Amino acid sequence: QRPLLWLFSFLAIVAVMLASLWFSFEYGRRTAGYDSANAGEHIGQLKAQLEQSKAEIIETNRLATMLVRNSRIDGDESGAILMLEDFRGRPLVEIEIARWAIDAGRSVEALDLLLPIARRQANPRGLRAQAWSTVAIAHDRGGTGDEAFAAARHAVNLDPDSPAPYMALARLAQGSGDLEGALEYLRRAWGMDPSDIGLLTWFASVAELAGEQEDALLALERAVQVEPDSPDLAARLVGLQLRTGRYAEAAMTLQESLDRHPTDSGLLSLAERLRREIGVR
Repeated sequence: QRPLLWLFSFLAIVAVMLASLWFSFEYGRRTAGYDSANAGEHIGQLKAQLEQSKAEIIETNRLATMLVRNSRIDGDESGAILMLEDFRGRPLVEIEIARWAIDAGRSVEALDLLLPIARRQANPRGLRAQAWSTVAIAHDRGGTGDEAFAAARHAVNLDPDSPAPYMALARLAQGSGDLEGALEYLRRAWGMDPSDIGLLTWFASVAELAGEQEDALLALERAVQVEPDSPDLAARLVGLQLRTGRYAEAAMTLQESLDRHPTDSGLLSLAERLRREIGVR
């Protein structure tokens, strides 16, 4: 009987151990599942907060950039800088203010704003490329051509798919009298940003200077497509059409724009010029 008692005792101990192991395993599994679910939910919340913060930063930068540009148009530099105090330190705002300084002939001040942004490795490559592109313009305005080209090339290496570096190189090429080179850089920038009005009108001007009239016409036609309600863009296109002898096309462009702006003095003046030139012919 005693061996049989030992056997039952042994089996009871084994059963208790197995039950204990099963409980530990099941508790751990359920706890792990609970923690994973909580972790997933927490990560989701963090991502949502991050996206919201990112959206707020983008919107803040956009509004601040618009404020700078509008203030530049109004010419109230000190008032704009005062209004932008809450936005200072944001890279896109600092780049815009640096452009303002460049336009005012203060290249050294612009470089002081731009170089920390351009050199900061933690900044996105696209942002750094934009800063280096503006550094190139600042150096060019300051009379340091070699440093200007080096900065523009650095911008291209950082972000070859951004139009800003090619626009900087185009400005440098045009400044040195290389219209063909400038036009090639502008073509690349146009391919990356086909709806930038400033780029399109600049391309048209350089193309006409280089004798590439068809390219100039294409650029201004595209500009009018992007902003069909702009009488100034229509007038630029009509002027080029008249200079190249495209009277029928000029008449069509004029008619479409005068339908929208029947009292615009620039368009009316071009209409009178077209009437006289057709009469002479």
